[in-house]
Amino acid sequence: MAWTFTQEIDTPDSIKELLIVGEEVHLAYKTIRDVAVVTNKRIIISDKQGITGEKIEVYPIPFKSIVIYSTENGGTFDVNSELEL
Repeated sequence: MAWTFTQEIDTPDSIKELLIVGEEVHLAYKTIRDVAVVTNKRIIISDKQGITGEKIEVYPIPFKSIVIYSTENGGTFDVNSELEL
C-alpha cells in the first residue's frame, strides 16, 4: 500500500478517539481523504474507501512491530520522499 501525504494538519477528532492512555500525537499528515498520525507509540493511518468515504479502514502500526525500514529523499525532478516499513 502507498499513500502520498501532502500537508501537515492538526490531529482529527476521529484519530483522537483511538489514542490510548499515555499516547501523545507528534504530527499528522493528510492526503485528499486519508490521514497518517505519528504518536509516541505508533503510526496510525486512516484510509477512507469508496465513493462517499464513509467506509474507513484504520492501520495502527506499533513501533515495536517495525523490524526494518528504508527512506528515500526527494530530488530535483522527483520531489516525493518515501518511507517504507
